[in-house]
Amino acid sequence: MLRVMLVDDEYMILEGLKKIINWRELGFEIVASFFSAEEALTYLEDETVDIIVSDILFADGMTGLDFLDVIKQRYPYIAFVLLSGHKEFDYAKRAVASGASDYLVKPIDKAELKRTLLRVKDEHVQLMEAEQSKKSDVFFRWLAGKVQDDELFSQLFWDDQMKKRLPAVWFLKEDCVLPASTEYVVFPLKKQLVFIIFRTVYESRVRKIVNRFEDASDLIIGDVFEDGAGLKQSFDLLSMHIESYSFYGQEGFVHLSDYSKDVPVEELEKLVETAFGISRLNQLTDIMDRMFQLFTQYYVHPDLVKHYTVRLAQSIERLSAEFSSQSAEERYWHVQQFKSIAEVAAYFWTLYKQYQYAVSLSDYSQLTRDVLKILKKHYAENLLLKDLAEMLHVNVMYLGQVLKKETNQTFSNLLNQMRISQSKELLRDTSKSIQEIALEVGYEPLYFYRVFKKFELMSPKEFREQAQCAADE
Repeated sequence: MLRVMLVDDEYMILEGLKKIINWRELGFEIVASFFSAEEALTYLEDETVDIIVSDILFADGMTGLDFLDVIKQRYPYIAFVLLSGHKEFDYAKRAVASGASDYLVKPIDKAELKRTLLRVKDEHVQLMEAEQSKKSDVFFRWLAGKVQDDELFSQLFWDDQMKKRLPAVWFLKEDCVLPASTEYVVFPLKKQLVFIIFRTVYESRVRKIVNRFEDASDLIIGDVFEDGAGLKQSFDLLSMHIESYSFYGQEGFVHLSDYSKDVPVEELEKLVETAFGISRLNQLTDIMDRMFQLFTQYYVHPDLVKHYTVRLAQSIERLSAEFSSQSAEERYWHVQQFKSIAEVAAYFWTLYKQYQYAVSLSDYSQLTRDVLKILKKHYAENLLLKDLAEMLHVNVMYLGQVLKKETNQTFSNLLNQMRISQSKELLRDTSKSIQEIALEVGYEPLYFYRVFKKFELMSPKEFREQAQCAADE
């Protein structure tokens, strides 16, 4: 929507202009109306419009021509449409020569007003887009060190007062084609990300402007800058922390200062060192909880989060290496793919369960541990006890007796427990069909239903529904 201001010293004409056409249908929004040019100029000190529709003569104060001259001097990209009476025709011609976009003769014809506004709108948008392209070119050449600060600011802003103390922001939305405006300068960087410099120092004003963008979703407000060095610093800081915004699942308006807290590296280092010497499950829980708390409290940069996550995994791996399904290299690259803090939390839970499992088996013989290690990696295959006996070079009857004695379970039950445990994770954490999950863990679908209900006392469908309800609470 283009923002429109109406100015006329006659109340009935102002009200008539508001109602004569459907402004919003044509892509306009009337944001203000005034009885004098002086009132309008006061408004423009804090607000911005795209088009002014003004009478050419006022009973008191400056004329419409004087008003036009001031507008073109202070705000050259505001389009100006004059309203004139028949006796003021010469004034109207002078106005067009002075930079008015057009003039309309009273009484206003509805069709003519529409045609004029749509033409002015097209011209205004084309002008703003051309200016935007020019400014973007200068901005990116400045980032590359090919343009000096003075040239950058002279190109970005036409008002000397606007060259200082401006906030820079990152703006994220589904479609970064933002409406052209004199209120901000936009620099598209990629599909869902743009960098914007606003022509106001007031955060409340920035928020108000952004709220007018259709589908506006997320905004990081940077520090106010006063010169080229400040702009570069703001751009660099925003570039560094834009990943954090998405990583921590934030929405709405966030200030850059939220990401500027000193990261407690010493405490994170101490937590990792402590993890190497843990001997009880509750110790691991305490370490994970505290580390995750520090990540989210200080908005630790994703790269650093991944660094400490890998190191924590290495600590736990030392204690449960034989039950890990990943090599050190695989684990590293797996963690590097994380896109959110929620994935880190899920990985912490996986590490905890891995360590918990290792602790629970600590009293078993090496033979039983070897069997469980094989089952953990090959549970989906068509395994028989005699297959494992051959792999481990022991008598099949002896192997069955050892498993029964140490685990109080038959081989068949151990295999089923392993499969059902994995199927529960898939039911809870994926959208795969029950038939797909059955085949993935080594069952025919109908048999899977019977075994699952025997172990869990509910059907796979009921388990999934129950898990989804718990997640929504």
